[in-house]
Amino acid sequence: MAATCLKPSEYRGDKNTAVAGRLVILTQQELPAKQPSQGHGQPKGKKGKSGKGASSSASNIVHKVEAHLAATSSPTEVLYIEAWGEIGDKLLQLCQVGDLVAIQGGTVQAAPATFSTSRLHYHLRLKGTLGITVLATKLTEAPWADVPDLHPLVPLRALSRVKDRQQICVAAVIIDNPGAIERQTKEKMAMVCNAIIQQGNTKVRCAFWHEHAEELAAQAVNEAVLLYQVLVTKRKSEDSWELSSWRGTSIQECPAAMAELLMLARTFALLSLSRMRKKELADTGDCRMLTEIPVRDWENCDAVPSTLSALLGVVVPGQLRKVETVFVVSDLQILGISSVKSETDEWLIASCVRCKRASPCAQHPDGSTEKRLAVRLTLADGSSQCSVMLYHELLLKAAVLMEITLPEPLADSKELRATLRDMFRNAQWICRFTFKENDFQQSLELECRDIRPCLRLQPTVVLMTPPSGQLSLPLCRLNNGCPVAPLKAVTVDSHLGLVSVGKVDANFLRALVCFNNVKLPDDKHCSKTIQPPRPCE
Repeated sequence: MAATCLKPSEYRGDKNTAVAGRLVILTQQELPAKQPSQGHGQPKGKKGKSGKGASSSASNIVHKVEAHLAATSSPTEVLYIEAWGEIGDKLLQLCQVGDLVAIQGGTVQAAPATFSTSRLHYHLRLKGTLGITVLATKLTEAPWADVPDLHPLVPLRALSRVKDRQQICVAAVIIDNPGAIERQTKEKMAMVCNAIIQQGNTKVRCAFWHEHAEELAAQAVNEAVLLYQVLVTKRKSEDSWELSSWRGTSIQECPAAMAELLMLARTFALLSLSRMRKKELADTGDCRMLTEIPVRDWENCDAVPSTLSALLGVVVPGQLRKVETVFVVSDLQILGISSVKSETDEWLIASCVRCKRASPCAQHPDGSTEKRLAVRLTLADGSSQCSVMLYHELLLKAAVLMEITLPEPLADSKELRATLRDMFRNAQWICRFTFKENDFQQSLELECRDIRPCLRLQPTVVLMTPPSGQLSLPLCRLNNGCPVAPLKAVTVDSHLGLVSVGKVDANFLRALVCFNNVKLPDDKHCSKTIQPPRPCE
């Protein structure tokens, strides 16, 4: 008597019924076998002799086959099937991914699968002998309509409804792939790849570890991929979701028709975004990033006011210590700008496109490169000076704040160098610093995290907001800064052509004049109103 084919949601394990669908996932893993406990009177085997100690290591390994059966395109009709030992090996020989099968005689386990994409309240375990106690029959045609060719996929826009953690399968386009980077975990150093994928107007970040990190890092940007059995996790403190890998995660090639649709959806999303103004984009949120990438807001984070001399006093050669405080120093002057390389005078460094490190990159030796700005700045306040490195993003940010347009494309030319020198020369800067450990020199180094102008100057004009510059009383910005100083401290030797500010000789100076709304009497009026003292009688 032929068995009646049922969907996973309808199957209960009754006689003359079989659960049917398409095998969409079929994997095998090797697990250590559980060792039986030995009694007190039972002799133990010894190494090199007969007994249990003489058994080979192969007998301590057991095979487990895991399969996912999809009946429709809905994720609710996916059944998890497991088979241990010989019956699993035979199932693996009989079937492959993509086969239409009907399974009869499996044992219904009244518990949901722990590590599976199945949403059902049960899973199926195959026991006994395949072909006798358990029947697995290949079907020549689908028992009903809507049998999928692939595992049912979850759209990225639905991830925002995940409340805790869930295992899913997705198809998306990789839009950013920084490659595999080594990071410190609680146990040891491990490789991780934080690629960003997009589907339509929704983006999410991946966190693939270990061997999956290398596999994801090998995928090209603007390529559609299938991510099977990935974990979507919601952070408890914020509305942020991230895709992570585990043992069962696999990266598969996306079918051509599906890849074309994904690329078209992304193209339409980019076109719609390009036609929207920035305000409209913020209001509508048309392109949504589901992952709040944990980056520190160096501009607005808490910082301790300090001076360069105080920070340099912390740097002791041969002594490393952990300093996590952010320090802010204001009224800094840029005295010089040079290359970060001692052997050359290049301001543009060839860097890896993926990880932004200097080329050649050990992690991506065959990857493409790009030119990125990297310079060494000499900073000074009123009492000391030091050198810090400034890289591409901060240099571009400083140019935007100074309303400076850098030549495109970036080239290490006289024009670019003159533009950067004038930009840093015509302002006083406020910087935020942290300390980083230099293991090679065994000392601490200052690392500039943020730089912005606190006073912008041009050769003949001061760029200040008029309402804030008109004060009731004269005010001079001292703050132990350079080069602003009170005019009464300036002396000019017209014969020798020297300008001195206190004890410091200068070639030129800029006069910062603050206009106020107080009318002072002139000399003529003062001479009339001032009466000479009366002689003593």
